[in-house]
Amino acid sequence: MNSRIVRASGYWNLALALSLIYPPLYRTLGINLTQPVWGWLIAACLGFTAATLILASRDLRIFGGIILWEGVLRFGAAGLLIPAGSFFGYGTLTAVLGLTDLLWGVIFFVIVPRHTGRKIAELLIGRAG
Repeated sequence: MNSRIVRASGYWNLALALSLIYPPLYRTLGINLTQPVWGWLIAACLGFTAATLILASRDLRIFGGIILWEGVLRFGAAGLLIPAGSFFGYGTLTAVLGLTDLLWGVIFFVIVPRHTGRKIAELLIGRAG
């Protein structure tokens, strides 16, 4: 069973990764990073998660746990990005991206258990169903 929305989230990550490679682009978008290396590091991580989500979207029954762990990562990112963009000068778009991470995390935690028929705890510990 595949999931178009999980695949779309992978492509979203890929687009974000590409936008963080070129400092003039992310600065134009209002993202304030002090050094380009931070954008490149984040882009590398986003590239990895993009590939993971795109591949995992092909079969939720097999890769559902991985997708849920990506949801946990999204919650963590939201917890960092929302305050960074809102209070610490990283730009409003940073906070908005944090909100989208929060939304993606919620989506993963809703659709994966529904599509696999497995409980969240079973998916997170890798128990086959």
